[in-house]
Amino acid sequence: MSEFLEVRCGLHRLLVPSSEIDAIEVLNGVPKRFGGRRAQREPLLLDGRMLAGSARCAAPEHWVTLRVAAQGPLTTRIVVDHVGALVRCDAASIEPLPRALARLRGFFSGVWREPASQEYLFCVRPRRQLALECFAWRRRIRQAAMAINRAADNTGTS
Repeated sequence: MSEFLEVRCGLHRLLVPSSEIDAIEVLNGVPKRFGGRRAQREPLLLDGRMLAGSARCAAPEHWVTLRVAAQGPLTTRIVVDHVGALVRCDAASIEPLPRALARLRGFFSGVWREPASQEYLFCVRPRRQLALECFAWRRRIRQAAMAINRAADNTGTS
């Protein structure tokens, strides 16, 4: 059995491996798109909607951050709209992506059908399987970089 967190980023519903997440935190303050040449390094704040491939959206009223499990010099937080239930499923229950979605195979290991609603959720690949060093990912990470007003207390554990 594998454990995943159900995450909502704009229109996307994703399953993220729970082993990839250290903590879920409420973000107080209003994060804004980073407009400078070099994003702040500690902590690195990334817009989950941009990483999921959504167009830039209006800021939602409620933000939650996922603190990525420490595996490097930077503390990284992914800003998402909502974190739902913990989902436990067998690897065999994750279906391969359809051929029409071939360009997404690098990001997602497959789709999982939620039995209650019969909806599909994309299963995000573990970070070690992502090609994060490629140019397209570096560009997407730069576009997703956010900054928050330092005057506000920006984290609180939930």
